[in-house]
Amino acid sequence: MTSVQYVEYIIDNNWEPSITGRAVDVPKPTILRESSANTRRLNLDESDVLIIRDGGISNYEPQSFGWGGERQVGRVTVDARTTGEAGSTEGRERLWGYRGGAGSLGANEAERYGGLQGEIKRILDTVRKGDQGYDIIRASEQNDLSGQMGGQIWRGTTEVILDTRAHQIDPTP
Repeated sequence: MTSVQYVEYIIDNNWEPSITGRAVDVPKPTILRESSANTRRLNLDESDVLIIRDGGISNYEPQSFGWGGERQVGRVTVDARTTGEAGSTEGRERLWGYRGGAGSLGANEAERYGGLQGEIKRILDTVRKGDQGYDIIRASEQNDLSGQMGGQIWRGTTEVILDTRAHQIDPTP
């Protein structure tokens, strides 16, 4: 399983629309891979969308004197997109979550793992100490790219680092 397939799998199988401490439910979005033909025509009126894509160059570093093992660091980008009604902040709140005054939230209180970005972070936090062949899985950064989109489309990315600390090398046929 590639790193892109792995991130797609854990998000698809661990999505929880409602958790304790979240003021507003986050329905499961449509999940696509970058190479899917469906990424060319996104209908955000029907569903929010997550696009899982390769995050760039993977690193391989020697991890022993005789180089019998190596450290592998892979990167995956989760691109979340949603819409909001014209002139409102609904799209931004669906992307990042509510703060103060929504549901049971007090003034200036943030909900727990709110919005699409919060749920992605929650899922990655559940496997952060390792899963499958990866030793450490973490969301290294989350970015708001909504200003690049226009047309009331809200976009945020989560950069995921998949780190294998001592992968054994066995070149025998």
